[in-house]
Amino acid sequence: MTEVHGMAQLGGSVTTQIRFGDKVYSPLMETGTAHVLLAFEKLEAARFLHYLSEEGTLIVNDAEIPRSPL
Repeated sequence: MTEVHGMAQLGGSVTTQIRFGDKVYSPLMETGTAHVLLAFEKLEAARFLHYLSEEGTLIVNDAEIPRSPL
């Protein structure tokens, strides 16, 4: 489940972790265990890169979204 209000409406970061397999013991991933990290913006990729395993695949949109002042 992802957040549909709160930070998402304010332009903040929203993350989703998807885990599947024969046995899933926790809904959240441990650091360095993700097989794929998909990011829609470069800064988001950098922010969550620590989740990606050494053998993992990083998919990043090369768009840069400037921060807007609040």
